[in-house]
Amino acid sequence: METASVEIPEGAIIYGTNAQADAIVKDYVVYSMGTGFIPIPVADLVGLIGLQVKMVHSLSELYDVPFSEERVKGILYSMLGGILPVAGAGLLSSVVKIIPVIGQAAGGISMATLAGASTYTIGRIFVKHFEKDGDLEDLDIDSAKEDLKDNINDAKTKARNIKKES
Repeated sequence: METASVEIPEGAIIYGTNAQADAIVKDYVVYSMGTGFIPIPVADLVGLIGLQVKMVHSLSELYDVPFSEERVKGILYSMLGGILPVAGAGLLSSVVKIIPVIGQAAGGISMATLAGASTYTIGRIFVKHFEKDGDLEDLDIDSAKEDLKDNINDAKTKARNIKKES
């Protein structure tokens, strides 16, 4: 039996095997990047967590995994706390918006990139877990934190590319 091969263009973003899950993650990356431009400090972080919860809810429905908002919030807070230096930068990006014009622009751009990157990585973690028939109760949070920490910088580039595509 002969196998087919597909040439993938350089720079192409390959999200995974489930096109619906990929579309959900991609949409929420774009939405979450918009939270970076909320001019009120810390409101952007609240909006980001809310969008990430909604993304996991959408993925849960797609994979027919029971959903618990409280459980997802706990997982997300734990995961984001695991990347404290990056999360700290996000908080700083949020707070710098207090400075009129320059602070809002710089904080918005920085926060948008971080929001997109964290949403992309978190989405990929849940897709991978759900594709292995996992649920919210058996997610290895320590492993997920490591995955987030290890991939956040690469995810910044992927988030920017997703934004350009949209």
